[in-house]
Amino acid sequence: MPFVEMNGYERLLYPARIFILKSLSDTKSIRFQKFREDLKMKDGSLWSNMRNLEDMGMVTMRKEVDEGGREAYATYTITEKGKSAYADLRNKLLELLR
Repeated sequence: MPFVEMNGYERLLYPARIFILKSLSDTKSIRFQKFREDLKMKDGSLWSNMRNLEDMGMVTMRKEVDEGGREAYATYTITEKGKSAYADLRNKLLELLR
C-alpha cells in the first residue's frame, strides 16, 4: 500500500478534532457546552482541542451573552479553511482504508 501524503494535516489527526470539524461542517455553529456533552470530554481537554483548531485557522470562536446578560458562552463556527481541510482529510483517510 503506498504512503498517503497528509499535506500538513497531522495536527488534525485526533479523534476529537476530526469530530469537531465534522460536526461544524454539518451545521452553522455549535456552543462549547454542546461539544462537551457530545464528546464527553473535560473542559480543559476540549478547550485545548478547540484552541488548536482556532490557532490553525480551522474554526472561529465568538463569545456571546444570553438575552438576560447573565450567562456568557462560546460559539464555534468552521472557516472555509476548516471546511476544505476536513474534506481533504476525510478523503485522505478514506484512501488509506481502500
